[in-house]
Amino acid sequence: MSEPAQLRITRNRQAQPPATRWELNTRSTALPCTLLADYLDILRTVGDRATFQGTIEAMPAAAGWEGEIAGRFLDVDLDRLTDRRPHKLSGFAEVVLRRARFQAGRLSDAAGDVTCHGGVVTRSLLYQADKSLGLVADARLLTPQANTLVVFRQLKLGFTLDRSGIRIAGQCLPHGSGVVMTDDGGPLLSSQAREVVQVSALVRTLAPESGEQVPANFEAYQLLHILPIPAENDRPRSDLASPLYPRLRLQ
Repeated sequence: MSEPAQLRITRNRQAQPPATRWELNTRSTALPCTLLADYLDILRTVGDRATFQGTIEAMPAAAGWEGEIAGRFLDVDLDRLTDRRPHKLSGFAEVVLRRARFQAGRLSDAAGDVTCHGGVVTRSLLYQADKSLGLVADARLLTPQANTLVVFRQLKLGFTLDRSGIRIAGQCLPHGSGVVMTDDGGPLLSSQAREVVQVSALVRTLAPESGEQVPANFEAYQLLHILPIPAENDRPRSDLASPLYPRLRLQ
């Protein structure tokens, strides 16, 4: 380490029940995500090479963990993130979280940037992003072919996510503002200015099923236990299910 990371654990015994606050600051050191993967199952999905540099503040509450993450994830394996999904997206990405707040064990709002310099994507994912997510796929991709892979040159976008929905802004240069993904032939996927779509659209994109409703499959179940719920539907049926991820534990 160029300088040691700092972990502070504070125990408040005046609260009932007593509360423990965890604060991690990696400073200039990038820690391997596998270091915490045994305690936070979701970190298993970012891949064995992934590292994190930044700060994490978290405290367990009666309804689940609450806190905030800000920092940079490097070498995130997109193929692992889409494992068990109907679509495939591969490559190693950098994910910068300007903020990511979570309450009751669920992401409440987040903002950041994603960059990947090359990989492959199924044509069906691009088609579904055009159909459900408010993005615009190039005309040559609008026929869904689930088994067809497209080699892309760059994926670069900024995003904001909260209960009101998700907004995606393409940042691929020099193709102009609004381009989310490119290949050797030009833009593959673009965003529309100030377009906001409900979080359920993201679930339909990553875990598609026929029909316009949120799909009733395991992939959708996973996503709905992590993502913020739209404001006009604060208590969906998925809230009635038991939490998918266990609480953090130390052994």
